[in-house]
Amino acid sequence: MCNFAVISSTLAWLPLVNFSVGIVAFVTPFVISYKKGFNHSLLPFISDVGTTPPASGWFTLFLNAIAYSLCLISYIRYHQLKMEANLNRKLVKAANRVGLLVGILASIGLSLVAAIQETATPSVHFTGAMTAFVCLALFAFIQTYLTFVILPNRQPCVVLYAEAIFALRILLTLVCIASLVTTLTIETSQKFPPKYSPHESGNVVLYYSCTGSEWLLGISCLLYGFTFAYDFSRIELKELIVKEGHGRLFDGLDQDLISNSRDSLN
Repeated sequence: MCNFAVISSTLAWLPLVNFSVGIVAFVTPFVISYKKGFNHSLLPFISDVGTTPPASGWFTLFLNAIAYSLCLISYIRYHQLKMEANLNRKLVKAANRVGLLVGILASIGLSLVAAIQETATPSVHFTGAMTAFVCLALFAFIQTYLTFVILPNRQPCVVLYAEAIFALRILLTLVCIASLVTTLTIETSQKFPPKYSPHESGNVVLYYSCTGSEWLLGISCLLYGFTFAYDFSRIELKELIVKEGHGRLFDGLDQDLISNSRDSLN
């Protein structure tokens, strides 16, 4: 006879890890660059805190970790939404595919920002940053729309939580879009040349408005990703652990028990 146990777990930890690594990615290079005297601004651009070693090494490491986890979140979320009944309409199915695409593109953009410093190849670095920020804002917008579409599918016991998550995502999406527009408007302004300190820029107000918007954009994107902990807590993974025994182990065993994962959306 075989002894076995079924171990269940959820994927709620993935958005939590993404959020935690994101905070570390922002704070660690920021603190190191200040202690080393590399920054001469109270609130520099995000990329500026990770341009000089040793801060650049930590910046690259953690930002790549965020990129990988974001790609996983996008992929899992895409397949989770495919099982929703309300996603049978062509427009909604297309939005789900676009959400996956922009999530992957945002991951690639973050990897470019992490791997190529702005002091080495500015054009590639800024292209990666632009791709990441624009795609993250689009990803937030699309996921907020899809959250609204699947709200009627929620059971009465979780409707309140689902509506709270939806309201939070609306707020974070608006913050993302407003921050992105503010950052791009200031950076493309002829009155704001690309300099690395508020005094070199020639306009302290514009400088801190731009850097503040960029940090707000980054933090709001991290918070948005964290909201998927609720959705992923309803994805159940099951693993069959065989303790001892010989012969054919799975004869007559229900297929659901030996499945690697089961999505418990409802």
